[in-house]
Amino acid sequence: MRLRRISPRVLDRALRPPFNWGCQANLIGANLIGANLIGANLHGADLSGANLYEADLRGADLTGADLRGADLCRADLRGADLREADLSGADLRGADLRRADLSGALLTDEQRACAVC
Repeated sequence: MRLRRISPRVLDRALRPPFNWGCQANLIGANLIGANLIGANLHGADLSGANLYEADLRGADLTGADLRGADLCRADLRGADLREADLSGADLRGADLRRADLSGALLTDEQRACAVC
């Protein structure tokens, strides 16, 4: 199967609220720089290797999401639900995790230290 490059205009329309991609959306390596994902339902989504630099994920449901190796630098994750999410190797420098639920999430103390909690 060949994957086609998605045009920025099509992606922008797909990313407009309300988001409900549901369980296990495949967004591996997606370029979501600065995306408005406020309140998005990304429960169980595979966002491994995704670029979420400066993305707005306030209040997003990321329970059980795979965020291994994702770039979350300066992402706004205030109030996001990250229970059981895998953040192994994710770059959280400057990410805002205030009021985010990180119960059972996989991340290191070093990653926490880089983020705003």
